[in-house]
Amino acid sequence: MATLTDTNSTIRQTILGLAGSSTAAIGRIPFVFSSLYRLYRSGNANIGVPPKDMSLADIEAQVANAGNTTAPATDPVNVAGVRVQATISLMVNPHSIQWSQPKRFSKEDVKRGSIFYHFTDKNGRNDDIAVLTFQGRTGNINYKADDDTGAGQPTGNTQKLLLWHELYALTHEPPYIPGFGRNDMCITYSSNLFPTQDNRITLWGFFNSVLQFTEDANDPFNRNYSFAFTVTNTNPPLYSIVQSVNTKLTTKDQSSNT
Repeated sequence: MATLTDTNSTIRQTILGLAGSSTAAIGRIPFVFSSLYRLYRSGNANIGVPPKDMSLADIEAQVANAGNTTAPATDPVNVAGVRVQATISLMVNPHSIQWSQPKRFSKEDVKRGSIFYHFTDKNGRNDDIAVLTFQGRTGNINYKADDDTGAGQPTGNTQKLLLWHELYALTHEPPYIPGFGRNDMCITYSSNLFPTQDNRITLWGFFNSVLQFTEDANDPFNRNYSFAFTVTNTNPPLYSIVQSVNTKLTTKDQSSNT
């Protein structure tokens, strides 16, 4: 079974390659969604069934030039013959991400007050698992107007609708697939709070629910959606990013004051 212990940049580089993006790209950096099973189904990964006991970087390093793929006849997740994208690169990014990471402790009330018990890891931290809440908007999904922009160019409405359905299908994927193994989900995005060498961070984990959305008669060609994602690992690790940023910012601050 694939493990989640790898910390090098191969994961992000591979996912970016799958999405047709470049680490040298400027401007808007699209959010990219995928799953271990989708990467396997791209047909270019020598993962094996069930997955070998190797790091995700080792697995994904074997995936290249993946895009749409047709589900095999015995596919346990998708209907046979349905085209499924190996990675989902959004045309309109989520507009809000809320990070939530509580502390692990319990409280016991006693006669003289309260006693708190903190549950710590090997480093002495009592941080619980992080949960991220995403909120987004599809953009115009009126696919019937896709070929009429006045300039002879497509508006991208059809692609926005397709990507929403791909994301909806991704949130339906099971965490464990019989005959395959553990199916981890991943999200790659950019954050000014967590700057990395290629301005991206990859989150691994699972969706807390199927994609939630709202139908609004006052705005029939846009859809608001939301979902929560439990993070079991990040690449690079958040602590390493924080330490690196603190060192660089401290050095820069000291230089500016000399």
